[in-house]
Amino acid sequence: RPPYYPACNQQVDDGKGKTRACNKKLSDEGNCWRCVSGHQCEQPNYRYLLRARLADHTGTVEVSNFDEAGQKMFGCPANDLAALWDDETRNEELQKILKRPYWQRMVFSVKSQREVWQDEERVKVSAADVADEDVIKEARRKLTEIRASLCSDGDALPSSPNLGGA
Repeated sequence: RPPYYPACNQQVDDGKGKTRACNKKLSDEGNCWRCVSGHQCEQPNYRYLLRARLADHTGTVEVSNFDEAGQKMFGCPANDLAALWDDETRNEELQKILKRPYWQRMVFSVKSQREVWQDEERVKVSAADVADEDVIKEARRKLTEIRASLCSDGDALPSSPNLGGA
């Protein structure tokens, strides 16, 4: 199953005086594509919609990812991935893109929401933002934590230029 869907690119009013793309799922009707709102277009705009399992030292969580997060994870727009998906001669290139997020260190901002589905309460988690890890910033943060744990009596360790001190 592809990690994207064909989205309606018809411009609609957002209720705030601006316009935005409809983005509802399109159905292929042979000579055109149509969404549930009745918009039709000749060519869809593909958008990411996928679930991914994220892991860190505390455990794993399954997260819903939408177009913006998918673009950052795969490093390309969903339209590019859709073109590769249907081209059997470019399978190696497709696999390379699909495996790009595997075992990568990324920073996810997630939001969670409780919901009841079929009389069962569960927590739905979705990605609000994704960014590559800033290794320099993270190393400095960890060094600060190490120094703080070594100086339990409140005395500061001397800064060392080799350790990234200020």
